[in-house]
Amino acid sequence: MLRRSNFLRKDRVVSVEPDGESEVIGLTTTTGNYVVWGYASKNFRPNVVNAINELKPETIILLGEKAVKSVIGWVWKEDCGNIGRWVGWRIPCQRLNTWICPTWHPSYLLRSGRDREDGALKVLFKDHLRRAFRLKGRPWPDGKPDLNKNLEIIYDPAEAARKIVDMRRWSEKGAAIDIECDRIKPDSKDARIWSCAISNGDWTISYPWNGEAIAETGRFIASGVPLILANAKYEQRWFLREFGFGIKNLFWDTMLAAHALDNRGGITGLKFLAFAMMGYEPWNDYVEPFLKSEGTNTPNRIREADLGKVLRYGGVDSLLEYRLAMIQRNQMGIE
Repeated sequence: MLRRSNFLRKDRVVSVEPDGESEVIGLTTTTGNYVVWGYASKNFRPNVVNAINELKPETIILLGEKAVKSVIGWVWKEDCGNIGRWVGWRIPCQRLNTWICPTWHPSYLLRSGRDREDGALKVLFKDHLRRAFRLKGRPWPDGKPDLNKNLEIIYDPAEAARKIVDMRRWSEKGAAIDIECDRIKPDSKDARIWSCAISNGDWTISYPWNGEAIAETGRFIASGVPLILANAKYEQRWFLREFGFGIKNLFWDTMLAAHALDNRGGITGLKFLAFAMMGYEPWNDYVEPFLKSEGTNTPNRIREADLGKVLRYGGVDSLLEYRLAMIQRNQMGIE
């Protein structure tokens, strides 16, 4: 049975044994600022949360899929996928101001057979632990970043056009651009771009797709400013339909870069990478239901959504696309 008094003691090793079919065997050890979780189920999560809040570790190492689902399902989103997409990341979790480092459970390596145990998985497992233990201090010693800082929501098309001109002048090193549309593909006659956001990393603007802002956006993408996108083919198709020309200077695609850096599936989306590499929790909870549609040429419900929230969502998208691109370039050794 779980002895909560021992569970919260930093100098104890606690064995958490099954209590009915809903519980899972777990092992917790704490050493200094490190907390290592073994198995943990959703039903066990309250105890995990209590322990993390009590101990306030600098680094948490998650061993196995159940531990991943318990902790990442809490700090990111419930449906976090299988462990294969998580092993090896060193996640700078903003909510906890703690590094979260998932890897396989040792029992999985043992069950996998001697050949695999002595091969790549064992090498990777040791590397995951080695890299986790090298981490010193908290990921955000000055507090988590403020996504709303220097993010301008602009409703007036004329003002937005003037800001786009300014953005072009101040984005010699590059800018990320993101659009929200009323469906996935622009092939239908009534398909429409709903909003656009541009960020140079220091300043972000987000505006509805109306009036003078449309033409000025066309001049922006044709200006030669190095542009950063996430899945550039999406914006490229819409811009070709809207202006008759596409992006002149595609500088970086975060999705393609993610494929180049890591060939695993399920890890190239902006929302995943923003959490795995920058610790950001999902910011699309409100907007996502309005963006869903039955087919790629079927209208979604973005027209029903609060415009201010849509614009803020797009602004955050563009800002994090820019930040993600800079991190990826650094990982590749590109200045």
